[in-house]
Amino acid sequence: MSGIDVTWEVPQQYGDARLSGYQLLKNDAVYGSTIPPEVTAMSIKDVALGDEVKLQIIALTEHPVGGENQTAGEGQGRYAECKPGPQLTLQVHCCPAMDGFAAV
Repeated sequence: MSGIDVTWEVPQQYGDARLSGYQLLKNDAVYGSTIPPEVTAMSIKDVALGDEVKLQIIALTEHPVGGENQTAGEGQGRYAECKPGPQLTLQVHCCPAMDGFAAV
C-alpha cells in the first residue's frame, strides 16, 4: 500500500492569532515538516496492511497565545502550537470487493 490521504478543515481564527501552518502527528510522533497554512490535505506514506495508525493535526501560530513553545518538535521552529486536535485511529484492511485497501 502506498499510503492514505487525509484532509482537514481550517480552524476558526481569532483576532491576531492567525494560522501559520500545521504539524501532523502520526502515532504520537511528528510526521514530516511544517505544513503551510493553505494546505489542508496530505498523503501519509509507509502504511501497511494490518497497521493501526493514529493521526492528529496541530494548528500553529506565530502569536504567543500558547506561551513560549518549549517542546517544539523538528520542523516547528518558532511556531507556538495550539492543543492537538482529536485523535483519529485507523485500521488498514484489505477490501477485495473494492480491489484495494481501506482505512477504517
